Amino acid sequence: GEKAGLQPGDALIALNGTPAPTLREFFQALLALQVMAGDRIKVGVRRKGTTVEEEVDVVLGSSYDDPER
Repeated sequence: GEKAGLQPGDALIALNGTPAPTLREFFQALLALQVMAGDRIKVGVRRKGTTVEEEVDVVLGSSYDDPER
């Protein structure tokens, strides 16, 4: 399927039903849930003016500023 069920332009706004209005809060919620690769989570996204919920599989990847890339 589509990677993460997300589309370009989606704004992440919730994680498993808990509002996470900033990216920092979203990542803090991920850490608090101790999410692992392969876990399935629900993310709330704002897409083209509407709010939708997507079930996604967690995939771990390297960061853009990874010096090993």
